[in-house]
Amino acid sequence: MSKFCKGSFKNPFRSLTLTHITRFVILTFSYEQYAFAETREVQFNNEFLRSDVDISAYSQGNPVPEGRYNVELYVNDKWKGRTDVTFKNNKPGARIAEPCITLKILSLAGIDIEKIPIQQQKELNEDSSCIHLEDISSELKADYDFSLQRISVQAPQKWLLRRARGYVSPELWDNGIAAATLQYDYNAWRTERSGSGQFSTQYLGLRGGLNWDAWRLRYRGIFNWSNDNGWHYSPANIYIERGIASIRSKLLIGESSTDGQVFDSVGFSGVMLTSDNRMYQDSLRGYAPVITGVANTNALVSITQRGVRIYETTVPPGPF
Repeated sequence: MSKFCKGSFKNPFRSLTLTHITRFVILTFSYEQYAFAETREVQFNNEFLRSDVDISAYSQGNPVPEGRYNVELYVNDKWKGRTDVTFKNNKPGARIAEPCITLKILSLAGIDIEKIPIQQQKELNEDSSCIHLEDISSELKADYDFSLQRISVQAPQKWLLRRARGYVSPELWDNGIAAATLQYDYNAWRTERSGSGQFSTQYLGLRGGLNWDAWRLRYRGIFNWSNDNGWHYSPANIYIERGIASIRSKLLIGESSTDGQVFDSVGFSGVMLTSDNRMYQDSLRGYAPVITGVANTNALVSITQRGVRIYETTVPPGPF
């Protein structure tokens, strides 16, 4: 028996030195100390560092210096856009600055401002004030990831405005850049017949445009040439238009034609004000039912029609 042990068994602690055992004990003790200090300030042992670095700033978590940052805003894991956010320390001695919430940020996040008390609405309008999201309601949470420059907001749907799927706030719309465009179509034709000579024709269509702020100038002209009549120019249309976001419409002035969606297209010279479906999200271009309920946890909501699942989404805890 002793011979078998001598040839097959190897003591795992035989190669451990006193230094290895000491490190093993220190690491175990540090873990136990950390487990009971989750709610207290964390202390680091500088002897484990190879260089003399001051890491006291991380004793309360990842430090966020005060200042103004351009961050991405997510609400219930859905991207809402980018905005500038001011970070301040409201707690004495705190090294982690928290984001200051304004009415603009709440509007971008889709929070129903009418649910906020009037006094807090007045404070949100003041430039010098700094209100954190948790100060408005304990049901609202905001976490900031410094490495990703991202603010993640968790809010029950009762705090959110009821907006159709695919909604994009008009505050995020822009008029684009000033630019000029030019497109052309060219075609040439030549035919020869015995005894009747030859016939040639050419076609050149021009479509030009100029964008300046919210205004769009559009122009279309046609050049025709034949060996009998030479060059001939025909103006097709020229007009100026702009979008009116407040009424989801488009204003057109000049020479153009109707879209022909219901009746045949008709050319006209004058003014036309029409709805612009591009300003509506896809879900508002047709019928969509309104679904309400209460979720106790993060829940999955499925919509079926005649046994066929036509839509599915997730909702956070709370009324939706």
